[in-house]
Amino acid sequence: MEFLKEAENGDKPFFLYIPHIAPHFPVQAPKHEYKKYLGKFRQGFQALRQRRYDEMKKRGILPGSVALSAPDGRVLNWDLLSEQEKDTFDLKMAIYAAQMEIMDRGVGQVVQQLKNMGQFDNTVIFFLSDNGGTHEALGRGYASLTGELGTVDSYRAYGRSWAHVSNTPFRMYKHWVHEGGISTPLVLHYPRLIKKHRVEQAITHIMDIMPTCLELAQTPYPQTFEGRNIIAMEGKSLVGLMNGKPWEGRETLFWEHEGNRAARKGQWKIVSAYPENKWRLYNMIDDRAEGKDVSDRNQVVKDELIGEYDAWATRVGVVPREQLVKK
Repeated sequence: MEFLKEAENGDKPFFLYIPHIAPHFPVQAPKHEYKKYLGKFRQGFQALRQRRYDEMKKRGILPGSVALSAPDGRVLNWDLLSEQEKDTFDLKMAIYAAQMEIMDRGVGQVVQQLKNMGQFDNTVIFFLSDNGGTHEALGRGYASLTGELGTVDSYRAYGRSWAHVSNTPFRMYKHWVHEGGISTPLVLHYPRLIKKHRVEQAITHIMDIMPTCLELAQTPYPQTFEGRNIIAMEGKSLVGLMNGKPWEGRETLFWEHEGNRAARKGQWKIVSAYPENKWRLYNMIDDRAEGKDVSDRNQVVKDELIGEYDAWATRVGVVPREQLVKK
């Protein structure tokens, strides 16, 4: 807020990056913020996931072909939990919901300040997450903070089963490069270009944000800085998409994180999970939830994508996980 107020008194354009701490583990929020949510999550993991799936389909956020992925073997069955366990899981999600509300309130303050400045319609707002929900039960190195859940003396996450709900309808979680780990929504607001609210199914990437900002600012990307060559951008501007034009996208996208690997090209995606390191092929038009490996019927496509991934990994310097583990 102080930054925006300073910018209001100047005559230069401004750029503000706000990395909210919450929602994230640890789940921490004041009791007066989360008490109104207590009891709202006792329907359980499976029922709430189905409800979210139905709502996303109804709103057009998910295309009709997207199915609901099955839970993995470590997602708990709500009906088999004790009442005390249900209370604890309900409390965790209530605190998480409060974190969401607090973040939302903070975003609202920024929006209101922009309106007060007369700059709301003249400001591009990008709102996104960096990854899907996390399966982690406890933050590394904080095992001693076991005080009352939600307080600063605690350091706990909401757990794998709630992450499975957060990542509806996809498989897996942060760390992996299945859709549950890498697919997040991007909300874009800029009335000068986006004349009507709409849902786009275009596959974009966080690296597209910089070229978008540069095009909107009519600023070229430099080739050198202080005598050193700068690596060229690989993202693509979203300005055309914002204008309602067809999204051209890119030929292929690649991911590697902690040994987990993936490549996406058109309707096809190959995924490999560490330490199994077995490539699987999915048709993302028919099976965005990655439930059916179609390698047997499309071996040529799979081999081509593996070759593209290997070439990309070599070009950008991916270090195989096995080498890091050995060290």
